[in-house]
Amino acid sequence: MIPQFWPNEAGLKKPGAVWVAIVCGAGAGILLPIILILAGAGIDAIAANHDGVPNALPVGRMQLPTDWMHAEGSMLRVLLWILGAIAVAVLAKMVLLFLNEYASVLAALDFDVQAQKLLFVKSGKLALQQGLSGQQSRLRELQQNAIPQVREAIQAWYNVFPRYGIHMLALSALACSIHLWVTATALIALLILRTIYHHLEGTYRKRRPVDQERWRTARDRLEELCDTAPLLATVHNREDTAETYRSHLNAYRNAGLSALRSSAWNSPALRTLASVFSVLFLVLLAVRILDSRDTIHLGEAFTLCASVVLAVHAYNRWRRVYSASERAEGSVQSLSEYLSQVSETEQSVELSTLHRLKNDLRLEHVSMRDSQGRRLLEDVSLELRPGQVTAVVARDTVPARALIELVLGFGRPYRGRMLLDGVDSLDVARDAIRDSSLWISPNGPLVTGTIEENLWTDGQPDATIDLMGVARRAGVADTLLNLPDGLQTMVSASEERLGAETLFRLGIARGFVKKPCIVVAEEPVSRGDSETEQETTQALQDLARDGAIVLVLARRVSTLRAADRVLVLHENHIADQGTHAELLEQSELYRHLNYVRFAVVTA
Repeated sequence: MIPQFWPNEAGLKKPGAVWVAIVCGAGAGILLPIILILAGAGIDAIAANHDGVPNALPVGRMQLPTDWMHAEGSMLRVLLWILGAIAVAVLAKMVLLFLNEYASVLAALDFDVQAQKLLFVKSGKLALQQGLSGQQSRLRELQQNAIPQVREAIQAWYNVFPRYGIHMLALSALACSIHLWVTATALIALLILRTIYHHLEGTYRKRRPVDQERWRTARDRLEELCDTAPLLATVHNREDTAETYRSHLNAYRNAGLSALRSSAWNSPALRTLASVFSVLFLVLLAVRILDSRDTIHLGEAFTLCASVVLAVHAYNRWRRVYSASERAEGSVQSLSEYLSQVSETEQSVELSTLHRLKNDLRLEHVSMRDSQGRRLLEDVSLELRPGQVTAVVARDTVPARALIELVLGFGRPYRGRMLLDGVDSLDVARDAIRDSSLWISPNGPLVTGTIEENLWTDGQPDATIDLMGVARRAGVADTLLNLPDGLQTMVSASEERLGAETLFRLGIARGFVKKPCIVVAEEPVSRGDSETEQETTQALQDLARDGAIVLVLARRVSTLRAADRVLVLHENHIADQGTHAELLEQSELYRHLNYVRFAVVTA
């Protein structure tokens, strides 16, 4: 009956806020029947005509003693004591409800934070086997759908558990202690109403999309008629046109009426039946109160009615939240399955010659799948040589990213193999590939620290390297000199003072410092002037001349023109390759992509 939101096998731990929410919810749940008992006793104290103060005020089988009130024969004092006790109980309940809600939010947020942290660690490990794009769809589904669904379910669940469970049991017991048969009659009537409501709601739920679509269609017809009415007047007379409009307007009104009233509560049959049951129950209750042979009093009648209504409300709320929690358990299971995946232990041998590729990096008939079995790459064969700049163009970025991630050492081919100087990548330690590679993106990327600290890729300064000289080669020296503290200027991962072009060039400067054998660059989306783009392209070519394989996800036509080769990816495979000029002549797909992406069709 209690959902499991923190499976141990997934590494999720139940936070202390859960127990605070449970204790506060239980306290608030206990206080409600106490408040109703006090309220019933207070009503009896007002309505009863006692000679003096009785020893106890009865509420069903419960007796509320009065000796602790020190009333001294005054019913007014008794009433004031009861009102004071109610006020204290209500205040305590409000405080407990606030703490319960606050603790529920903390528990839900703790789950979110724990899950995000575990996903970050696990995705990093699985990326070595599946690649980043290979698990992207499943990871995004967990982050964007599963985690929010479970977080909302946790918050809702600990708002009702155990408070509404106590309400159902305690209030039902209280009502039965006052009058068993009246309570049973009320519960049966409410059960009948609830059954009819759910039956009608199921019918309305099926009709609701149809009503909404019919209303939308009628609205579209009205809009179209308004647009074409002057033209229709040239075909039909104006009276016919106006009559057509009135007809469509009436259809729009009727469709809107059905759409806006598509709720079971709007059913005349349900409202009539609810009214009949309410009248019958009040008559039955009045007879019991007026019957001198019956022991039920006015205050007890109030407590009984309030207990029955609130118990049914608690049941409905509990049922809705429990259903939502059951649906969320599927998301918890998906999250647990993802986090429980075993990461393979690295068994390969690191090659000392990997730091500088001498010959080439080759892909031979490589196919890749994502974690759900969908194709990312299909039968891709490719040869990349040091000293060359290769640009990649694709309509869909997912296969392009899968390709560059594989080159950087993330993921393993479903079929085929990747060779580094003739050595299968499976025989090379993945860390060795990544340590000898560099990723450059439009945000650098930067870490919090100085510009100088960001340029030292391994965190260790090298006295033999002139950073300003490196910055000049990357075309970013003038920008750095204009910063308040030059190379010592503090920056952060979300830096806003530096534009995308400057951040991209800082990444290129980092390449001159690290001297990697593989460079993957994702160009900024923003376009600069021709001179700026040419300088950036020249810096990428200088990286290649230093002996690196440079692979560029191109977003600028200047890069395509300067590249030694352009790869055109389409539907998970390499559709065409060649120079920019060659592809413009030979490939209709490339000409189309150029027109759509770069708005240029000439060499």
